[in-house]
Amino acid sequence: MQAGQSITVDASAAQPAEIHKDDPRNLENLMSKIAVLNSQAASDTKYDPKPPPRVDKNGKEVLENFKTELDASDIKLIGEFLYGFGALSSIVLVMAVFALIDPKTNRTVASTNNGYNMVGAAIAISLGNIALVFFSLKSNEIVQWYPALKDGRIYY
Repeated sequence: MQAGQSITVDASAAQPAEIHKDDPRNLENLMSKIAVLNSQAASDTKYDPKPPPRVDKNGKEVLENFKTELDASDIKLIGEFLYGFGALSSIVLVMAVFALIDPKTNRTVASTNNGYNMVGAAIAISLGNIALVFFSLKSNEIVQWYPALKDGRIYY
């Protein structure tokens, strides 16, 4: 049954006093008529004749198997990798900032050779990775929705 043929009637709705039980406009009569029509439509489609089999250009019957498993698209896999890479870069960035803010860890960093240089390099590399992930995800989204732009010309 098509969605356009679905009729909704509330049998508990109020009806005028001039509509009696034997009147076809009575809601109980309407509900029973709708139930009869609905069951008739269901049984009609149950006994519809089967369509003829499909054949290829050589006249052989085509065996159709509609159960196909679709693999995850490359764009989705790349997106998941980028999210993971961005999360790891964010963790390193938080740890490096924590090393500069926490007094005890800051003393340990200061006491090692090139401690501040290494923390600064970790911050710079993490920020670069996060920027790379952001722009890669943006271009990945553009390619997903506009495949014609795959040639590298991406406009922000």
